[in-house]
Amino acid sequence: MESHVKAARRAGASDEQVMEAIWGAAEMRAGASWTHALKAVEMIGDTDKPDS
Repeated sequence: MESHVKAARRAGASDEQVMEAIWGAAEMRAGASWTHALKAVEMIGDTDKPDS
């Protein structure tokens, strides 16, 4: 992270812009995690299908 923050500052990013990028990345990963969690819960609850 240190190198990314330093590079962003060298490119002229403000502290607020760095934090905005961090939160944007966190939101993107949260979406994927939510999707995968839902699929796992569906599979756990599915007793009619054999394992594949």
